[in-house]
Amino acid sequence: MADGVLDCSNRKLVSIPDDIPSHVSSVNLFGNLIEQINRGSFGNLSKLNILFLSSNQINYVEDGSFIHLCALTQLYMDSNKLTDLTGKLFQGLSNLTMLDLSENSIQFIHTSAFQFLSSLQTVRLDSNNLQQVSDLLPILQLPNIQKLSIRHTPFSSFETKDLPLNVSSSLKVLDLYNSKLEKFSITTDIFPYLEIINFTGSGMDSGLKWDVPDKTLLRNITQLPGEP
Repeated sequence: MADGVLDCSNRKLVSIPDDIPSHVSSVNLFGNLIEQINRGSFGNLSKLNILFLSSNQINYVEDGSFIHLCALTQLYMDSNKLTDLTGKLFQGLSNLTMLDLSENSIQFIHTSAFQFLSSLQTVRLDSNNLQQVSDLLPILQLPNIQKLSIRHTPFSSFETKDLPLNVSSSLKVLDLYNSKLEKFSITTDIFPYLEIINFTGSGMDSGLKWDVPDKTLLRNITQLPGEP
């Protein structure tokens, strides 16, 4: 271990080590065989800033497992086997700014799943099993959300009429790369800060129905795919 960085990657671990030094700022558990995370797994790591749990076999996270990680800013849980995001899964992560949940099997997001993530700016949900745009509501309601990546998702449509937001979203970047979109519709003023939409590989050149009757609804867009 050097400079507060603990590298436990690719060691065939089946559980979170119980002897991680309390002063570490970064823990890398990439590429192990961990299946579950329990409430006591990270009990003494209040100084941890970055946690890599990518490429394990994680299919269950007990509610409150991250409750002591008050300094955590980046959490990587991509390439695991998560299916549900429960209401208290991320409890305690009030300083988290980046969350990567790509390449899981997520098909359900509890309406309260992101309620503790008041500082979150970037969410990656690429290659999951979400079926409708309304599943994203808990993320779009985050007060500081800047970028949402939902590449390779099976959505057939992205329509703001399906997003009953009470307030405008602070989202600036929406990445829909290589999704199965047939329709993209903005008919309500819920994305006043949106600057970039990435449709690359998502049907923009093959019949994607574009429905934005009032161009002022996307007044801050700087460039779309296909534009000079």
